[in-house]
Amino acid sequence: MSLVRFPMPLLARVPTMHLLWLVLLAVLLGGGCSGEPRRRARTDTREKSDKATLDGADQAFQDGRRMLFSLYLYDSEEGSSRCALHFNQWMEEQPGVQWQSDPMVAELPEEIRTTMLSQLDSRKVMTDDVEYMEMAVWLRDIVRWAGDTELDASLSQWIDGQATLGQDASQLRLAAKLFDWTVRNVQLSQFWPSKPEVGLQPGAGRMLRETILIGTGDPWERARVFLGLCRQAGISAVMLASVDDQQQSHPWCPAVLAGGQWYLFETQLGLPIPLADDTGIATLADARERDDVLANLSLGETLKYPVSRDDLKQVIGLVDATPEALSLRMQLIEQHLTGDSHLALTLKPSEWRQRCASHEMPIELWMLPFDALRRQRMVQRALKRDPDAAAMHQRMQALFVGTAPLIMGRKLHLHGQFRKAEDVEGAKQRYLAMRYPDQHLDALPTDRIMQSQFGLEKSVDQRDDEWYRYLLGLQSLFREAKMHASYWIGLVHFEEGNYESASQWFGKRVLEENPNSVWATGARYNLARCYERMDQIAKAREMYLEDNSPQRHGNLLRARRLKALVPDSP
Repeated sequence: MSLVRFPMPLLARVPTMHLLWLVLLAVLLGGGCSGEPRRRARTDTREKSDKATLDGADQAFQDGRRMLFSLYLYDSEEGSSRCALHFNQWMEEQPGVQWQSDPMVAELPEEIRTTMLSQLDSRKVMTDDVEYMEMAVWLRDIVRWAGDTELDASLSQWIDGQATLGQDASQLRLAAKLFDWTVRNVQLSQFWPSKPEVGLQPGAGRMLRETILIGTGDPWERARVFLGLCRQAGISAVMLASVDDQQQSHPWCPAVLAGGQWYLFETQLGLPIPLADDTGIATLADARERDDVLANLSLGETLKYPVSRDDLKQVIGLVDATPEALSLRMQLIEQHLTGDSHLALTLKPSEWRQRCASHEMPIELWMLPFDALRRQRMVQRALKRDPDAAAMHQRMQALFVGTAPLIMGRKLHLHGQFRKAEDVEGAKQRYLAMRYPDQHLDALPTDRIMQSQFGLEKSVDQRDDEWYRYLLGLQSLFREAKMHASYWIGLVHFEEGNYESASQWFGKRVLEENPNSVWATGARYNLARCYERMDQIAKAREMYLEDNSPQRHGNLLRARRLKALVPDSP
C-alpha cells in the first residue's frame, strides 16, 4: 500500500487531533499512513482517588466507571475494549445470584429469543454493551442540561394551570422540554420503505445510538430517542399503538404518564398533540372522548391526520427494551452505579405491565428494537461478503469513528460540554476547527503548499492518479465535516440561548452556503424556532408555511397556532 507521509517539520501546522484523523482517513481512503504511533488514551482527570482503599474488584469497577463516563476522550474501539475489560474483571469476583429473565421475554417470537436473547444471563460484558452504556450516559446528560432549557411560555403556563397534575406537573414540564429537544435535534426523515427480505422496516433503518449520534431519524426513531430520554429522567412513557379488528398493532405516538393520564407527544408532527383549541397537551382520554381533538390536526382535505377517534377503541403501550436492557450483566452494573453515576440501564417489562394495569394500559414489548438489530446484523453479514461495499461503508463512516475531531465534538455536545472545561476543549471549539476556509479546500487537490499546510506529502512510490484521487476524497470528507459542524454549532448556540447567533449559523452558514445540505430541513425549522424566541413571529410563520419537509404537516399546525399572535398575517 502506498503511503501518505506526515513530515515532522510540518506537524506543528496542523493540530495534533487533526493529524491523527488524517492518519485514519489515509487508511480509509486507500492512501495508507506513515506509521504514526497509536494515540494513547488520555487519563480522566477524575482518576485521583486513593486506589489503596479499594480492593481489586472494586478498583476494577471504579476504573470501568471512570472510563465509561469519559469515553469521548478515547479512540472508540480502544476505549470500549478497555472499559469492557475493567467491568469483566469486576464481574469475575461477583458472587452468583439466582436470576431469571423477565417473564414477558417468553412472549417474544422464538427466532428473537434464540438469536438475540440467548445470552441474557451471561455476565461477560462485550464492547456492544459498553456502547449501549455510553449511549445511556449521553441520554442522561441530555436530560440534565436540556432540563434547564427554556420551554415555550404558553405551554409552561398551561402546565402550571393544571391542578390535577399535582406534583407530576414538574415531570410533564420536563417531558415537554425533552420532547422539544428531540424534535429540534433529530431532523425528521421519511419512513424507510418496508423491505422485509433485507430486514428493512419503518423505524428499523438505524440503531438508536446512531439516531442520537448523527441526529436524524424517522418518526419512530425519533420516538425511541424521546422514550430513552424519559427513561433516564425517571418519567413513565410508552409508545402507543392502536389495535385493529384483526388484532394487528399500529405504532402511533409516545405518551407520558402524569397525574394518572397519558399525555400525547406526536413525533411525526413534531408537536405535543394539543387540545381542540390549540392549547396545552391532550391526553389519550381526551382523544378517545372527543372527536375534535384529532380532527383538529387535519388541515383541509389535502393534509388529513391519519388517526381518528374510532381508531383508539383498543390501544396498547409498547415498551422499548433492547437485549442489553433485559440482561443480567446490565442489572448488576446498574445496581452499583449509585449517586451521581446512576444510569437507567435495565427495564423490567412485567413490572411496567403491572404498574400500567391500574391506568388501563395493556403493555407489550415493542418489536422495533429487535427489527433494528436484525437489520444491523444483516448489513454486517453483507459487508463481510462484499469487500467493495465494505470499503464504501468505511468511507461513509470515516467522519464518525475513532478520535476524529468532528465525532469528539459531537460527543461533547451530547454531554453538554459546549465550551472548554479544565483541559478539554468543548464541542464548539471542535466544530469550529472543522470549518476550513473554502479556498483552502478548493486548492487542496492541486496546490502542494496547501497540502503541506494540511500535513500531507505524497510518497515517492505513489502514482500521481492515486494521490489525486486520495486528495479528492479527503477534500470531499472535509467539506462534509464542515457542513455537519456548521449545523451543530447552530444547535449549540440555540441551547445556550444565543438565538441571534444561532439564526446566523442556520441561515448563513448552512442554508446560504449550502442550500442542498443534508441539514437544510433541520436548519429551516431551527431558524424558525430562533425567530419565535426573538419575537419575530411573522418571519417564523413564513418559514413554517413555506416548508416542504417531512415535518410539513406539523409545521403548518405550528404556523396556525402562531397566527393568533399576528392576526394580520396571511
